[in-house]
Amino acid sequence: MLCYIDGFGGEDYDLRWTPNGATALSILSSDSPIHGNYLRFQGNLGASRRLTATQEDDLLIIGGHFRTWSGGLGADGGIFTLGSDAGTTMHTTLGWNTDGRLQVFRGTHLSGGGTSLGSSAVGLISDQTWYHVAFKVLLHDSAGTIDVELDGVNVLTLTGQDTKNGGTKTVFDTFWVRGCQTGGSAAIHFDDIYVANALGTVNNDFLGICRVDHLLPNADSTPEEWDRSTGTDSFALIDEADPNGDTDYISSDVLNEVTQVGFGNLTDLDHEIYGVQLSSYARKDDSGLASYRHAISSDGNVDVGPDRALTEAYVVYADVFELDPDGDIAWTAAQVNAAEARVEVRA
Repeated sequence: MLCYIDGFGGEDYDLRWTPNGATALSILSSDSPIHGNYLRFQGNLGASRRLTATQEDDLLIIGGHFRTWSGGLGADGGIFTLGSDAGTTMHTTLGWNTDGRLQVFRGTHLSGGGTSLGSSAVGLISDQTWYHVAFKVLLHDSAGTIDVELDGVNVLTLTGQDTKNGGTKTVFDTFWVRGCQTGGSAAIHFDDIYVANALGTVNNDFLGICRVDHLLPNADSTPEEWDRSTGTDSFALIDEADPNGDTDYISSDVLNEVTQVGFGNLTDLDHEIYGVQLSSYARKDDSGLASYRHAISSDGNVDVGPDRALTEAYVVYADVFELDPDGDIAWTAAQVNAAEARVEVRA
């Protein structure tokens, strides 16, 4: 099951990720055709995200583009960490060594007191160079397994490992992007993150070298039942790459009301598409229960996401639709470009 994707298309990374002690976090723009925007930070702990309850599993895969920058390989550091217990237990970490090898630790890395479980050959990575790194871990006290891919090629396999660093849960519920050891000042860059588990029948293993494209609303459709804060176009109130809160918005307090919008098109039509993620920034403005859900429409066929209970504070909610509802088959670029997204009041 594909759980989450992020290409860091907007500046407000901290609406989607929780910074954990990293400093100088920012979104930078690149001239690279692959890395339009990417996440940059300094420090050790990086940033984390929680899985939803239905996404928690004892096997988790995380992949993405990564590079150290300006002396980053001069300090051992971490790339990804998988954990649980609502983010209080860091179970297994993929990191790098100053000699250019990838290494895996139980717990956190090096200065954090982690226990080395194994490493790749030396000289695989260099400073200031983008790589696609993917990390798959089975959580277990003695029969854990670990696989690491670099640019789509396996560089490390470990079996019969203790990949569980204490804690109470037997499934992963949190993942981190990491950085240099404590006190490290070199910048770390990430892009095109994906997270998957072993559940379901698709996207339950390594996905290869992936890219995440961001599409914003660009057209009204029907139904168009939610109220507009201003103007006559619903899409124009929710088309910001960085959400603007109460500046402009759509809203509804009527059960089952729906608003549907169209999006810009993918320009690269030649790649396999593993899923479409709908994200929105929402809150409630009254007491009592309030919820909504995402849905995606393809050629008149609709798939719905889970109900999302709202709080008084704005939160980014993200739901992945792995298959095209028009036939429950893999997405094509043409079908993505023709699809429309909707929000629906649930309570």
